[in-house]
Amino acid sequence: MQDLEVADARDLVLLLLLGRADQRDLGRHRIAAVADVRSSPYSRHNPQFNKEALERALRGADIAYVHLGRELGGRPADPACYVDGTVRFDLIARTPLFRAGLDRL
Repeated sequence: MQDLEVADARDLVLLLLLGRADQRDLGRHRIAAVADVRSSPYSRHNPQFNKEALERALRGADIAYVHLGRELGGRPADPACYVDGTVRFDLIARTPLFRAGLDRL
């Protein structure tokens, strides 16, 4: 694979963990599993990336799907991860749930 320039961390998550490639691309690169880290694994504009549709398509390509949004997503349920209503990723990274998600990944 060639080096890619990534505009921001959100693009990196989409590219590496969820991806925009079709099933043939995933198989060609020997992808064995996809970790979906979206807190809410649904898309209004791209329903093929909704959790159930994505999981079904990946299963058809013999690729495992795991949803880790609760552990690694950017909208945690833990109110301690927010300051003045804004999520703080440094606080998320310190939680046992996040560390468990990394271990699982």
